[in-house]
Order: sequence, then C-alpha cells, then structure tokens
Amino acid sequence: MSEKTLLTDQELLDMIRHGKQSALIRLHKQCYDGIRNHILRNNGSEIDVDDVIQDALVITWQKAIKPDFVLSAKLSTYVHSVAKFIWMNKMRKEGKEIMFEEMPEGGMPMWTERNQSSMDMKIVRACLDEIGETCKTLLGLFYFDGYGMDKIAQMMDLANADTAKSKKYQCLKKLETIIKSRYRKEDFI
Repeated sequence: MSEKTLLTDQELLDMIRHGKQSALIRLHKQCYDGIRNHILRNNGSEIDVDDVIQDALVITWQKAIKPDFVLSAKLSTYVHSVAKFIWMNKMRKEGKEIMFEEMPEGGMPMWTERNQSSMDMKIVRACLDEIGETCKTLLGLFYFDGYGMDKIAQMMDLANADTAKSKKYQCLKKLETIIKSRYRKEDFI
C-alpha cells in the first residue's frame, strides 16, 4: 500500500488494531498542521506542538485498540479533539485563563487557553448561566471537561452521539445569540 493511497478511517483503525505504526504516521501527517496552528495561536511553541501531537497519538492508539472503542467523528477530528484537550489541561495547570473566542470557520463560540484577564471568562460564565442547565452542562462536559459526544450522550441520557452533537449546536447558537446581543468583539480584547 503506497503512502499516497487514501485510507478510510476504518482502514486506519484496523491498521492501529493490528499494531501497524504506519497508521499513526499517516494520522500525524493529516493532523499536524491543524494542531500546530491551534497550539501556536494559543501561546505554544514548536516544542509544545511535537509533545502534544505525540501524546494525542498515543492516547488515540490506546483508545482505538480497545474493543469497545466507537468512532463518532472522523478519526482526524478525534485526534484534534484529544490534542486540544491536552493543550487546554496544560494551560490550565500553568494558571492561564480559558477564554471565549469565535471559531474562524463558522463563527461559533469555543473556549481556548490564553493568558487574558478574567473578564473574558466572567462574561462567558454570566451568559452560560442564562442558557439553561442542560445546555450549561453539555457545553461544560464538552469544552471544559473534554468528553466526546458518545460519552456526553450516555451521561445526559440522550439517544446517541448525533443527538448530543445537535443539542450542542443548538446550545452554542443560543449562547452566541446572548453574547452578541450584549457584548462587542472589543469586550474580549
């Protein structure tokens, strides 16, 4: 199999389950730029990038070889999520704040780690209190605690990961509407 051959996520998972490290090399190449950009935008260095990607791939490998592992998103998305969670925890341990910012691709809110004033977090927390307990819990489990959609669906007694994903989108839209109605972009600078 040539390295240029595109593999499905299932083929990559099968390779991982059969101990083929070439699957991780392919995943590393697929995920490197996105993870690197995220870390460098959020106070990281090139050394941090290598450490986080390495850790994310090891965690992905350890999870993927378990018989009960179910992939609810693209494999590269899973690796990105693990990497972002690792980076968020590292920033949290260093005492850096989690702040609210818009995601470039869709304008949807997300939390990232930045050494900013606590005012950003106070604004987000105040608005989170107004979106309802279900939304507050779901967004907290996903963004602050790092749980995947399958686990969130199970924890919140939702039908499945797709239902959780849909609910998360609705909650984010509700949060975005509240924040945009009260604050300007400059309030987060």
